[in-house]
Amino acid sequence: MTYLATIFKAAKFVGVSGHLLAAICFTESHFQNVMVEDDGNGPSYGICQVKLDTAHHMDEMFNHKNPATAERLMDPYSNAFYAAKFVKYQLARYGGSERMAIDAYNRGYCQNSNSKYVKQVIKSMKRLFPDYESELTKTSIQLRIPINRKVK
Repeated sequence: MTYLATIFKAAKFVGVSGHLLAAICFTESHFQNVMVEDDGNGPSYGICQVKLDTAHHMDEMFNHKNPATAERLMDPYSNAFYAAKFVKYQLARYGGSERMAIDAYNRGYCQNSNSKYVKQVIKSMKRLFPDYESELTKTSIQLRIPINRKVK
């Protein structure tokens, strides 16, 4: 199974957009299953660059029976599963706002829903899925008017 198929499988199981999760994971690692050394907050693991502390937080929140380990986070499906859970948590936390959830995926909380990271994820989504349309891909900047509202 390809990394992309693995990401979509985990996203479907958790109940989040596979397109969104894939764009985040591509932005994080370009689908490379690697461990990135400590950036000040501990190492990041796998295709979605999940931190062990984040995975432990998801274990607690979702009452997982088998807690995360660094070794498990290097398994592509487990990694995508934890990333999907974290995206789901952030979407719930920020009222379904994908932009805010993306920024929070990167920082742990949303600081700027139009950040450079959010723009990178949108660019990744457009690159990976050029025919896929979502609220994220309709524009790369936040509009002050609804997209479907006519402007006079």
